[in-house]
Amino acid sequence: MLAEADLRIAPDVALLLGGQLAKTATARAFANGGDALAFARRLADGAPLALRYTKQAINAGIKAAALQSFDVSTALEIATLRSDDHREALAAIREKRKPDFKGR
Repeated sequence: MLAEADLRIAPDVALLLGGQLAKTATARAFANGGDALAFARRLADGAPLALRYTKQAINAGIKAAALQSFDVSTALEIATLRSDDHREALAAIREKRKPDFKGR
C-alpha cells in the first residue's frame, strides 16, 4: 500500500494541473473542502499500476509546464536586465534615491 502522504493533492495544485482536471468532480470536491484523505485511501486500495502510471503522467505534465515557465521567465528576465527601468533602478540604488520608472 502506498503512503497516504504520496497521494494528497492540495486544491491549488489540483487546479493547476489544467482545465480538464479542474472540471472533474474530484477537483471540484477538493476545491470545496472535500475529503482528500478519503479519496487518497480509495486510490491506495485500487490498482497500483494504474495509480503509479497516472501519477507519472501528472508529474510529467507538471515538469513540462515548469520547464516551459522557466524558459519564458529566463527570456523575460534578460529583457528586464536590458531595460531603461533596470538602469534606472541601479542608478537610484547608487544615488540612494527613489527610482523613477517609465515602463521601458
